[in-house]
Amino acid sequence: MYSSSSDLVIARVAGKVINDYVNSEVLFYPVGSAISSAISEFTVGAWLECAWRLRAANLASEQAAELAMTKTAVDAARSAAQPMYEAKVRREFKSRLDSFGWYLDGGQGGPGSYATPAHGRLKLELLKADVAQPELELLRLEGVDGRLRSRFAGGAFIFEPELAPSAPRDVMWWLYGTIRPASGS
Repeated sequence: MYSSSSDLVIARVAGKVINDYVNSEVLFYPVGSAISSAISEFTVGAWLECAWRLRAANLASEQAAELAMTKTAVDAARSAAQPMYEAKVRREFKSRLDSFGWYLDGGQGGPGSYATPAHGRLKLELLKADVAQPELELLRLEGVDGRLRSRFAGGAFIFEPELAPSAPRDVMWWLYGTIRPASGS
């Protein structure tokens, strides 16, 4: 069963660090253990996935209020530094796209090995929806998705069942199954 507790911790972290993060040069912003043990590095993608998961959760009113406050803080930081925010999201998109491509190049596959890269692919989708990406990067994503499809074995939703309604199969098809090992592996 899905528990929103770690996502709520990440949301709290987002609210605390978003201004500093947007105005820093680092892409993966270190979060000190004094702030959180649930997340060691913060990115916009981590926030977007957390918010996506929490929107699917059945939150208590105080939790929903906390999520709304974090969203307000993120929106304010974004508005105050729009060009920096967008540049950071585009850098993260490129970084995550590179990582996902390397995962596919490495020949990994099979049950149990796909969940972590699937989180990365989800973040790509959320980053793409948050900030328009350069055409070249979108073409690269299409190519990576084509490679993924060639090795993908459709199946059950890979995250907590409560999240499935937030992940339409026709859009987030890569969350419904696993990847087969590359031939020759």
